[in-house]
Amino acid sequence: MDDAPTPTASLDDEWFSVNAAARRIGVTPTAIRNRIKRGTLEVRNGNFGRLVRVPLTVPATVTLAPEEPARETVTLTPEERESLTVTLTVLRDHIAWLKDSLTKAERELESLRGSAAQLAVLEAQGEAVHKAAKLLRAQADEVRLDRDYWREQAQQLALRLSEQQVVQVPTPRRWWWRRRSGVSLPILTSR
Repeated sequence: MDDAPTPTASLDDEWFSVNAAARRIGVTPTAIRNRIKRGTLEVRNGNFGRLVRVPLTVPATVTLAPEEPARETVTLTPEERESLTVTLTVLRDHIAWLKDSLTKAERELESLRGSAAQLAVLEAQGEAVHKAAKLLRAQADEVRLDRDYWREQAQQLALRLSEQQVVQVPTPRRWWWRRRSGVSLPILTSR
């Protein structure tokens, strides 16, 4: 590493880090890095990174325009004064029209903002209705599945009952059993 200043460096210059040079000149560190890339600032490697040579007398980055002295008042002829009065009147009318237009536009903007708020509320409600409809469809599908399941169960049960139904032959009644229990037998008459 070369710690000695380069031959082109004058003794009035100082070496700074990129950030310190930016603070000294009054620009951003990115601007300093861009100047290094363009070759407008000298750079060397130091112990903690690159060092930039900044002259003690920093040239101004912006050229200031010389201040113009205030003009004196100009006297106008009556014709010039009249044309300026007409121009000022036209400009005042135009300014009044622009103010009215601005007021109307602001009112319209406020009504549109209100409409936008209403639209946002309606969109939110629409999304909520859509979600509710989706949930109802899911519930309806579950009810259909349950209905089909129970219909199938009922059909299987009906099939089992029809298979189990055998012609049941009435068991002969024991007439003597009634006599013992005290129930009287109906008397059958033949025709």
